[in-house]
Amino acid sequence: LFSFVGHATEINGKLFLIPAGLKLKDTANLKSDDDLERHLRRHALLFDEVQAILRQVRRGQKPTVFVLDCCRSNGFYSTRAPAEDKMAAPSPDLINSCIIFSTQSGQVAFDGDPGRGGPFMSAFADSILLPNASLDDIMIETRKRVIQSTNEVQMAPAYSALTEKFVFNPGDGS
Repeated sequence: LFSFVGHATEINGKLFLIPAGLKLKDTANLKSDDDLERHLRRHALLFDEVQAILRQVRRGQKPTVFVLDCCRSNGFYSTRAPAEDKMAAPSPDLINSCIIFSTQSGQVAFDGDPGRGGPFMSAFADSILLPNASLDDIMIETRKRVIQSTNEVQMAPAYSALTEKFVFNPGDGS
């Protein structure tokens, strides 16, 4: 399980995970998405690289689940016109894996109360406790709650390349 809760942005179809507390300086001087991408490569974690590392280590031998509770919008264009939309959902690049997002591409993920998480993480955390629920069952339950609690703004999409059933809580004590 790889879980990330925080800030992220999608630029040129790439998802960058931004460490908490990181203050990106001089972004107003960046002239294009390509400039911003080069800047982020120095200061943030490219999700494709996370998948590449796990692909080498795991080789699809066991299920790998990525849970990303973060914005997926380009939040750097508040003072200048947005560039052409080049966002694309990262897809599983690892056999026997699944990527779960708190919100769809290009959208902001709602925050929640301190210590409880936003609508997605609250629903997901409750759903993984369901005994014998497959990841598909968990995501259906999570998605219903997220859609309802955000008035249909967030959908909690998942992209799967799982090759076996995955259960968080087997319910039989194992």
